[in-house]
Amino acid sequence: MCLQINRSVVYLVVAGAMFLGASSAQGIPPLQLYLEGATYDTETETWVLVMPGFSDGETFRLWALGNIVGPGGHGPLESVRLSVAYAAVDVAPIITFTPSTTGGYGGWLDPTTPDVPTFIQTVTDGSAPALGVLGDQGSLPSHGIFGPGTYWQEFGLGHFGETTSSVADVIGEFPVDPSETGGHINVYEISVLAESDMILHFDLYDTLYSTNHAKFAPFSHDAEIVPLPGAALLAMTGLGLAGIIRRRLP
Repeated sequence: MCLQINRSVVYLVVAGAMFLGASSAQGIPPLQLYLEGATYDTETETWVLVMPGFSDGETFRLWALGNIVGPGGHGPLESVRLSVAYAAVDVAPIITFTPSTTGGYGGWLDPTTPDVPTFIQTVTDGSAPALGVLGDQGSLPSHGIFGPGTYWQEFGLGHFGETTSSVADVIGEFPVDPSETGGHINVYEISVLAESDMILHFDLYDTLYSTNHAKFAPFSHDAEIVPLPGAALLAMTGLGLAGIIRRRLP
């Protein structure tokens, strides 16, 4: 049965990723996420992207960036995974990934087109994604997102080991001058089919190939589509207004 989609605002949230623990002051995070065309809000330390609903096939472009041997890089990244979280719904959204490249956007070069992500699972029990290839390194901190009332889907992005792409810390400013190489970038054009508009929150995490160390989102690397004022915003729970406030508490 074809799903009907409201034409109000769709809300997206994205988190970047890095090592479990602090990175070098001069280093570039091993993993980051970026929404193409987003604006960084320095007060909330959040990438902000505003777009209409997906009813006419509107799409957005998501970048998953890996620092392999650039400043602060520590080698290939194994079993990179992406979770897409949203408030509990009766019918799960259908999320479609179309592999792409940077296309030279902002001077960024990425010579390869990634494989289509592999769907791993849908989780509805209030838990957070497991870290480590074998799920043996604990769970991603909830950071005001995961918990009761939150569902999420997980996708496998594969192995990040190419070193021919641009690399830089994209948080706070983009496009920054990609003066370094040694990175791996996967770009996806994403469409969503859902019964109604919703917040989508993205987290990127994996295991460092050489040391089996888990990495997860530094919360200052968040990004989101800002809800417009009105009944739709006030009605949101879980990943809605309450979730945004929780994530911004010190």
